[in-house]
Amino acid sequence: MNKVTILWTTEEKEVAMKVVLPYVFHGKANGWWDEISLVIWGPSVRLVATDPEVAAMVRDILDSPIRVVACKLCTDKYDVTDFYLNMGIGMEYVGAGFSSTLQSGEKVLTF
Repeated sequence: MNKVTILWTTEEKEVAMKVVLPYVFHGKANGWWDEISLVIWGPSVRLVATDPEVAAMVRDILDSPIRVVACKLCTDKYDVTDFYLNMGIGMEYVGAGFSSTLQSGEKVLTF
């Protein structure tokens, strides 16, 4: 099975709108990957919560069979946990899980 985890940390809107989110969406829709996980970590957590255009693209991804998770520690630090709860995005402390992903040899793409 072809699996990839996309680690999204940048708060740059242009990178989000023109690279990260389109790649995640089309990667699944076009069958480039059997399974895609999007991890929203660090400043990207704030970008999603404060930019309606970015949030709308993330909502589109939530309607697809792509796993989306946000870093709970980050949502708390950026004071946007309620936003993520209302949007229906799962939150977890991602450090240990992401470390396991790396140790397993799974493909990871970082932005």
